[in-house]
Amino acid sequence: MQKALLTFASLFLLITVTGQDKGSLILQHSFPVRSISIADTSYSDLQPLADAIGNARIVMLGEMDNGDGETFKAKARLLRFLHKKMGF
Repeated sequence: MQKALLTFASLFLLITVTGQDKGSLILQHSFPVRSISIADTSYSDLQPLADAIGNARIVMLGEMDNGDGETFKAKARLLRFLHKKMGF
């Protein structure tokens, strides 16, 4: 019992510390996006993304789940930005 409790406490501490590190990393490397509307062609809010991409010629975007309309809208705007402003 004592060994199981010690293992649980160790795992809980590890998860808590790791979670805090991931959270701070996310905050350091994220930025607000003004809109997900594809009609919004002012891409100033996506400039930090362009800075992060730099001179890369390949960008991986991942796949959406079926029925996730808001993600589809955001990805459509992102694709337009990558094409119109970054030459992809």
